[in-house]
Amino acid sequence: MLRLALTSKPIGNRSETSVNGLGLVKASTENVQHVTIVLFVRRSRNDAYHSTSQLRQLCTMIETMPEFLRDHGNSTVLILHELCSSSAHPMSDRRIFNFIPDEDPVWLLTTNPDRLTRRREEVLSLAQMFSATGGGWLTTGIQDNDSQVSDWVPVDEASASIVQRQLEDGRRRALICAKNNFLIPLLCQNTGAQGAFMPMTNQRQFADKW
Repeated sequence: MLRLALTSKPIGNRSETSVNGLGLVKASTENVQHVTIVLFVRRSRNDAYHSTSQLRQLCTMIETMPEFLRDHGNSTVLILHELCSSSAHPMSDRRIFNFIPDEDPVWLLTTNPDRLTRRREEVLSLAQMFSATGGGWLTTGIQDNDSQVSDWVPVDEASASIVQRQLEDGRRRALICAKNNFLIPLLCQNTGAQGAFMPMTNQRQFADKW
């Protein structure tokens, strides 16, 4: 059994990917087409250093993996861990995509579409990248009346508009939170009220987290 993991982080205007020892699990059965299953985990640069978000993402994907992939007899499971802000870095900066094989069908899993990107304009390009291999991009966390947030939903042309709207809503909420975190302490200072908020002088710092 071969194990390998890739971790990618931004360096300057681009991102750098390194190998660190856990992650790739290979299984094989004759006469079954080989597929690659990518469990994609991302942490933004401003997330807390000791955040358990990445571990929760990974555990969720392993525990709830779609049955047709979990029971596939000839597959490689590749865990990709990216340390990068997708708001600050477009796809062209994120070298981690260069390490995803494309010679076999690739199924990429995320616990939420914003783990792969927060840029609405990249949704279709990413979906087509994986569908072109014969696989696709599957995600939970879709906020839609036709599905539960825990359901695995393919990101494709049919669902792209829903995903894009969800990303826009998330970005808008992030900016509102940044604005409130900046204004509330100023209000407390002006009125003499005691507040538990720290002023955030750079709203972009908060927004880049997303």
